[in-house]
Amino acid sequence: MTSDLSNALCASRRKELLALINQLRAVGAQNDLDLPRITVIGNQSAGKSSVVEAISGITVPRDAGTCTRCPMECRLLSSTGPWTCQISIRKEFDSGGNRLREVSEIPFGGTITDKSQVELALRRAQFSVLNPGVPQKDVLNASPEKLKNMATQKSMPFSKNVVCVDLEGPGLTDLTFIDLPGLIQNADREIVQLVESMAISHISDNTIILVACPLTDDIENQKAFRLARQVDPHGHRSICVLTKPDMLTTGSKKVTQNWLDVLEGRRHTLMHGYYCTRQPDDDERTSDITLAKAREVEELFFKQTSPWSKSTTPGRLGAENLVVALSRLLINVIQESLPEIITDTDKRLVACREELSRLPPLLTEDPSTYLLSHIGEFCSAFQSSVEGSLETPLIQSHRAIYKTLKVAIRETAPHFIPFLENEKSVAFEDTEDEDEDELRTRLSNVGRCSKNLTDIRNHISRSVTRELPNNIPFPAKVALIREFQTTWSQCVGKCFEEIRATTLAVLMDKIIQHFGRFQALQARLRVLITEIVKKNHANTHYLQAKTEVWLNKYKSVRTVGKGLPSRKSDIDISSIETPNAGQKEPPAKSLGYHSTLLSTLPAWHSHKDPVVIPRAKRTSSFIPSPRRKNFHASVARNFGFMLTLLNAISQITSLLLPLIRSLLVIHRQVKLKMPSLKPS
Repeated sequence: MTSDLSNALCASRRKELLALINQLRAVGAQNDLDLPRITVIGNQSAGKSSVVEAISGITVPRDAGTCTRCPMECRLLSSTGPWTCQISIRKEFDSGGNRLREVSEIPFGGTITDKSQVELALRRAQFSVLNPGVPQKDVLNASPEKLKNMATQKSMPFSKNVVCVDLEGPGLTDLTFIDLPGLIQNADREIVQLVESMAISHISDNTIILVACPLTDDIENQKAFRLARQVDPHGHRSICVLTKPDMLTTGSKKVTQNWLDVLEGRRHTLMHGYYCTRQPDDDERTSDITLAKAREVEELFFKQTSPWSKSTTPGRLGAENLVVALSRLLINVIQESLPEIITDTDKRLVACREELSRLPPLLTEDPSTYLLSHIGEFCSAFQSSVEGSLETPLIQSHRAIYKTLKVAIRETAPHFIPFLENEKSVAFEDTEDEDEDELRTRLSNVGRCSKNLTDIRNHISRSVTRELPNNIPFPAKVALIREFQTTWSQCVGKCFEEIRATTLAVLMDKIIQHFGRFQALQARLRVLITEIVKKNHANTHYLQAKTEVWLNKYKSVRTVGKGLPSRKSDIDISSIETPNAGQKEPPAKSLGYHSTLLSTLPAWHSHKDPVVIPRAKRTSSFIPSPRRKNFHASVARNFGFMLTLLNAISQITSLLLPLIRSLLVIHRQVKLKMPSLKPS
């Protein structure tokens, strides 16, 4: 009675351990935890299917060539109730072979209570795995012939997704194992590698490897045995089942003796040894032989057939002994691995809780209000970067880019030699008003264009048309300047592109800072902001629109100024009337009028009678500065001065009009107070 109680406790413990491992595998824990399991591998036509049938007690699909095209996980559980079978499909990979983030195990059809229906149900389940595009409802009731007709060109040759078979009933041993497709050699290289990689992935780590090896071929020729040796070189996790002993010829005593030596551990030693089973042949399966009858035939075969009848290890003959050994071995491995599984699970649980603790708190305010406030913070942060910030050195990076542009423009300046072509020149350095970068650029730019006085004189003579004597034509200056401006557009374009890239990078960083917890919103904002930057990058439509606006403005100014006196070479200041008190101020004069007026006022103008002052004659001549020794330095500085001057003019223009009015009033008062000074 004590023995029965002990066996009952062991059986209960065995069921709990297997149930735990099966549940973990059903939710995809095998991707993170090293779960113990038994994997059956073997070459094509090695009798692997017969071994699976002997262990599970069910009939699996058989066809010519390769029949098993996806892993099949058999989960056996002994019980006192009626025999039942439930088939499920565990999806771990997509159609491209990529592992899914979430593993799902979905029942395929209802519970089966008739063993004769299992074989067709397994065919349907495998077809559904290989053809994920075919609706499952169309497959559940399909016949074998219809399944062949339903196969499409998109049908996969093999799949890593698993067909799960849950068997429960009396006479079963508590055991779980995985049957893999048979290893093939005569097929496309990709298919061969796919099946081989599938086998290696299932026999690595904490896996008991059950190798099916037929006695009709040498053990050295078995690819499955070589793979087992590859991942388990010392044979600590491998166990081999010898199949097809009834096909071994009795005439070759040496061959039979060699296999007996293997079975009894004298050759190709494995820690868990070898087992030998004899399964029904084709004729016996055709006659619908029962499992019990097959066991009787197997037992009789080993008792009457040499050399098995003379074996010193009869406990390694027969499928029943194999099943008991596998069950005991699997439970031992699970018990040994359980502490490590628990420790690994605790570590992952702590890591998961830490990740959860780093998640931002749940939103309690109105989503619209929350979003608007964060958008405002985002805009303020970027505005701060535009204005200048140490946290986000946008302006600093822009200054470096502008400096690079300055140096690039400076490198285009020609080298001017202030000597004639036939004169002996001397080396000189012109470093006046040059910063360190400009000086270093000028000294290093040895391959630039150079011109001497002879070149300049020849250029001027070729440009003279109808100018006055000693007057250098303006086109001559323009032509010289344009010679070294050819690459300016490229330099400016490169500068602009770098500015755009750095600005966009800052915007992307700000998006992550302010909207890091909202992945979808981040993606949407990236698209919108990139589109805005792109529109401003190619904003020619702004130029067209503003052109129309300014043209209209200039036309209106000209219309207002039509009543004003035209610009003349001589202007009589005394003819300008100042409004008396109480009279409205005359309308504002045009900018051109006041510019003309200012040009007539001499620097020595004081309290004198108004006189007619002729405008000074203007001459246009190219006179090199005596302080400059080369032409390119003068051009560069004049160019920078013009830019500064234009900027200053835009700021001073608004101050000129009231200043002119004040000067006119003062002049009128002086004229009234000093009548004796009027000319006779």
